[in-house]
Amino acid sequence: MLTALTLTTIAGLATILGSLIALSERAREPKALGAALAFAAGAMLTVSVLELLPHSFDELGATPALTYAAVGLVIVGVLDFSSRVWEQRSAKAAREAGQASDPASTRALVRTGLFTALALTAHNIPEGFATFSSALQGVEFALPLAAAIALHNIPEGVAVAAPILHATGSRTKAIAATALSGLSEPIGALALYGILTLTGKAANLEWANPLIAGVMIAISVVELLPLAYTHIRFKGTLGWCAIGGLIMATSLWALGG
Repeated sequence: MLTALTLTTIAGLATILGSLIALSERAREPKALGAALAFAAGAMLTVSVLELLPHSFDELGATPALTYAAVGLVIVGVLDFSSRVWEQRSAKAAREAGQASDPASTRALVRTGLFTALALTAHNIPEGFATFSSALQGVEFALPLAAAIALHNIPEGVAVAAPILHATGSRTKAIAATALSGLSEPIGALALYGILTLTGKAANLEWANPLIAGVMIAISVVELLPLAYTHIRFKGTLGWCAIGGLIMATSLWALGG
């Protein structure tokens, strides 16, 4: 079990490598932020469209899968609307009290980073289940899976760390948010181990895949891509989104191989 948990933890904490990339001096430039956001959006859209949704169609059927995906879209929409209302009220209260409030761009970056971290945390838990269960069958079977998951966790780390760093200027907060997101994979693995110990079988999480896909698609379209556009305009956003998608597709190909 220790070997399985170690592999799962290493794969999950690959997100920290993405945060370190986001913390570099060059990554602090506005164009670099836009590139990182578009890159991450491409990666998230690709894993949703090429992996999560097709798998859900096979396991659940098209109608249930699309229903869960729609629920994910609605969740992000409600959270986004609620956060904007809260921000506007906070800014108004600060103005009335004669206090300085954070600019809208800063609040948007914080919101994007937190939303992305929450979505990726939910996404990483089933990944932890997959890596851990495969390692229980044999390390030679689990190594390719863990390597592929670690590879596509890197741009996920960039997606979480970059907006938080630019909004707060705190490396500690950026790394902490990324680490917490990555640690959800071994947490998922421990949950699986507990279930296996108590019941002898893993819980059915197939419904989580389309739900997470909907959340990730919504975050990419509503948060990441619009923010990227403000920094690198249309061609840059499209180009970096394509690069992120290509790298994610390559990792998924490796995973399937």
